[in-house]
Amino acid sequence: MIVLMDVLRISLANLFVNRLRAVLTMLGITIGVAAVIVLLSIGKAFENFIIGEFNSVGSNLVAVFGAQGERGDFEPLTQKDFDALSDPTRVWDTLFVVPFLEVNANSVTYENYETSPSIFGITADYIQVEEREIIAGRYIEAEDVEGNSRVAVLGLSAVEKLFVSGVPPLDQTIRIEGVAFKVVGVYRDWE
Repeated sequence: MIVLMDVLRISLANLFVNRLRAVLTMLGITIGVAAVIVLLSIGKAFENFIIGEFNSVGSNLVAVFGAQGERGDFEPLTQKDFDALSDPTRVWDTLFVVPFLEVNANSVTYENYETSPSIFGITADYIQVEEREIIAGRYIEAEDVEGNSRVAVLGLSAVEKLFVSGVPPLDQTIRIEGVAFKVVGVYRDWE
């Protein structure tokens, strides 16, 4: 016990004699510990961001594109490709194979209002993959696809731009590049 007290007394005396060295040592230790904590926090935040991005798309979702052309664009998949991907003897444990086509349209109009949203040609199973919340009406159904019906499901932001006058969008006719489509549903946009 007496030895411990002597060691403590000598240590404190040396700290007072070499104050600058003691302060610099404590400062170095403090900066080092703070740097480690900051780096670990940044790493964890980045990890959470990446996990969130995967979860927003779907952690069990696989996108298949056609061959990449010379200009960097992808060749569309064919019905034969779709049938091959849908074959459970070729692709195991697949819940849904959902083809979609992104359409480049410059104008979607309703009366005198216009917007240029992203437009996708989809099948009825698309909602199973995207899990969009329908807030009014319904989603695309198999009968719509089989009958080549000209129906549309709009995102809430497109509804706000097209139906400014407050008219309920359901059963209204919009025009996509001049072609008439009946609005059958509205979904909540991603936030």
